[in-house]
This record gives sequence, C-alpha cells and structure tokens, in this order.
Amino acid sequence: MSLQLSPGITYYLRKLLRQNLDRFQFKAPHEGAIAVDATNDLSDVLLRFYTLPEKVAQVMGELERLTIVHQALSGSAATNRQELQKTEEAIFGLLGFELLGPESKGSVLIVDDVMANVNLLAAALRHQGYAALTASNGLSAIVLAQESVPDVILLDIMMPGMDGFAVCAQLQKYAPLRDVPVIFVSAVHDAESKVKAFQMGGADYVTKPFQIEEVLMRVAHQMKLRLLQKRIEDQNVRYQGEINEYRQEIDRYRDLLENKTATAV
Repeated sequence: MSLQLSPGITYYLRKLLRQNLDRFQFKAPHEGAIAVDATNDLSDVLLRFYTLPEKVAQVMGELERLTIVHQALSGSAATNRQELQKTEEAIFGLLGFELLGPESKGSVLIVDDVMANVNLLAAALRHQGYAALTASNGLSAIVLAQESVPDVILLDIMMPGMDGFAVCAQLQKYAPLRDVPVIFVSAVHDAESKVKAFQMGGADYVTKPFQIEEVLMRVAHQMKLRLLQKRIEDQNVRYQGEINEYRQEIDRYRDLLENKTATAV
C-alpha cells in the first residue's frame, strides 16, 4: 500500500496552506499529531494524525481528488466562489485545520466630539459585525488607539483642543499605528483641508453630513486593504521562515558531506 502523495499534489497543498493559513487554525486530535509546515513530510503528518495506514490511504485519495477539484474551480473562482470555499474547508479539514470563526470583521475607532455622530456610526458598524471603539477628543483617541491598535480609524477634523490633523500626526509617531488607515470625516469641504488630510497620512476623506451607507462602504474598502496587507506581511514572515529552514537544511547536508569526506580521507 503506497502512502505517498504525488509531488504535484504535495506542492499545491503546501502553496494553498501558505496562502490561507491566517484563515485556519490547527486542532490536534491527540498528543502525537503535528501540523503541516514548510519542511515536514506530508505523508508522515497524515500518519501521525490518523495513525491507521488504511485511514491515511483513504485520506490521501480524498486529498488528491479535492486538490484536482480546487484547481479546476480556481480557474473560474468568480462564478464558483462558494464551491471553492467549501473545497478549501474540506481540504484543510482533512489536514487537521478548522476555519477561524467570524467573531468580528475588525475594529474601528470613531473619533468625534459630537456624540450623536459617534453613536450613529458605532451602531451602524456594530450592526455590520465590526467592533466599534469610541473617543470624544484627540487625547483619548491617541491613548485608546495605542492600547487597542484598531484596523481603521474614523477621525473628525474640527474638535476642541487637539484637532484631527494633530491627532493623525501623533498617531503616525507610534509604529504599530503607522499602517492603520485613517478616514477623515469632516464638515470642512475646502480643497486645502482635503489635500492636507492626505498629506498627513489620511487614506480617505468623507464630508459631513455623511450618508451612513457611504461611510460603511469606505470602511469596508479600507478594511479589505488592511487585511490584505496583513496577509502579505504574514506570508512574508512565513516565507522568510521557510528560507531560513531550507538554509539550515542545506547547512546540515553540507556538514554531513564534509564529515563523510573527512572520514574517508
């Protein structure tokens, strides 16, 4: 009984894992089970996970079938999105991974000295599945942002004390917040203020009185960009880890060859 996946299937599964690892988490059914990574043998992982060779052979056959289905669906993902997602969940399920629950779409910090605006935006965002954080002045916003590091910030410009531009400048000084998109929301309509908002690092600009649907759309757009950025950063970290592991493996083989050569001499 052959307990080996083909190299092509193995390569495709590893690539799929790297692309979607942030969506799934490994659930070990017992102490001996291990998760798939960049270097371990996939057949060995499955044997440790399922323990019985007959079960492993069955799972490998199903993985090969699902991989072929996934390849076909990927060519027309726009029209088969649901089928593609179901296939991915089935593949990851066989590898011991579970889909992360949709607890929240992300967090949004709302900064405005007018509580009616804050309450309206917070209610609408929470209804859409976002976690809404609120601050009524610039100083509170800076403290809250540093503590929570939101995914998106909705920032009013005209506020007593510290205005939105000053708040944005302070946020830029804190490294974890530099890549957080800031959407300015203001009654100021002049071109100079809009230009300054973008010069200060703003990602978007919404004028008051705003339509809640427009704000939600712009938040969703920035949230998508933010999540894509995080995914790219996570993948870069994983790729760098793989490169380091491969280099270590090469060094081990080199040392082994050198030791054998020295012994032969």
